[in-house]
Amino acid sequence: MKLFISITFLMLITFKAYSKSELKTIKWKLHSDDEGIKIYTPLKYEHKSGLVPIKFKTTIKENIAKVVTVLADNVRKTQWLPYLQKSKTIHEYSNSDAVVYYRYGSPWPFSPRDFLIRSIAEFNSKTKKLWVEMKSIKKFKGVEKSDDYVRGFSHDGYAQVSYIDTNTTEIEMAFLNEFGGMIPTFVINIVQKKWPYEFMQNFRKQIAKPDITINPKFIID
Repeated sequence: MKLFISITFLMLITFKAYSKSELKTIKWKLHSDDEGIKIYTPLKYEHKSGLVPIKFKTTIKENIAKVVTVLADNVRKTQWLPYLQKSKTIHEYSNSDAVVYYRYGSPWPFSPRDFLIRSIAEFNSKTKKLWVEMKSIKKFKGVEKSDDYVRGFSHDGYAQVSYIDTNTTEIEMAFLNEFGGMIPTFVINIVQKKWPYEFMQNFRKQIAKPDITINPKFIID
């Protein structure tokens, strides 16, 4: 069993620093189902920010090793992750526990946003599920806030990548992100419901590129 343990996007990490994501425990209702992408909103959930978390789930006709290879490729992530301008691993506590810096562009008149995320993951060899938990940290030595960017904050988030069969993989993600600055909460809630479609449309194009070389560390068959 070779599956991984070094990832950056949503980085794949081992579960010791965080408790399980609260978003995994709440009850969800189906909001929309389009292009094979199911988007869910909470049946009942309140957060002090007024933000509404979003969950989406979809399957892709690709082997899990290729799916994880694309998700983990930090060098090429700016080619497809919506609005991403920069991603950089700031610190690795272990092969599966890291702090990552992300910077995203924003449409005029809003300033670019940046996030400082600690990601933790684990792989269950029995269920063949890869779990990644992502939450913001307020600061890290050497990474100062800039007046050029608004610091966003991820209150909670996770990604689960599941082996279905040799050529089928399920992707599930949920997140509760605060963009910071003067963007109204209702605008953020609208934008977050559209993001999963952009994410998966871009991801499908990326994974179909002929120059994708599967990382052997992620092979589980």
